[in-house]
Amino acid sequence: MAHKVLLITALLLMALVFGAGAVAGEYHGTVVDADTGRPIADAVVVVVWYKKARFAFPAGDAPIHFHAAKETMTDEAGRFATSAARKIEWNPFTRVDVPQIVIYRPGYEAFSPRDASRRGFASFREVEETLLDGARIRLRKLQEPECKQTGVVTGLSSLGIILDIPPNNIPNLTRLIREQRERCGMQSS
Repeated sequence: MAHKVLLITALLLMALVFGAGAVAGEYHGTVVDADTGRPIADAVVVVVWYKKARFAFPAGDAPIHFHAAKETMTDEAGRFATSAARKIEWNPFTRVDVPQIVIYRPGYEAFSPRDASRRGFASFREVEETLLDGARIRLRKLQEPECKQTGVVTGLSSLGIILDIPPNNIPNLTRLIREQRERCGMQSS
């Protein structure tokens, strides 16, 4: 009997760890100017995971909560890479959604969850799979006056990020948004 309890406990722990575990691999690719094809250096790439209850009672949507975020910057050749592993969610009654991925450089239209379908992606899962395989992401340069154009980023909501993220998780994104706001003569938030 003790062996059965031990076996069941081990199986439950494995299911919890592997069921709530991280995706293996890394998100990687190259960010280029959509018109010239030239690499864009110093663009920020942010991966955000949200979590929510597996079951909502009474029936309906469960509230969404911030789970984790990672960010990296593109190099001089426009390349980026970051681990696709996310922290484990130990609560078996909570699920972590497919990440939302943002790529941004001031002066360019951002690649964000808001415009994934416009860029030919059917879902966040397809964006994730494409970046796991390595992708070439094209950002369109904003025309002058850039501050008056649709697509200028002035805050996290401009990127389609649905919840606040602790700033210490995204220092480069926060800095680049602040730079864009200053370029447009806006108060820093």
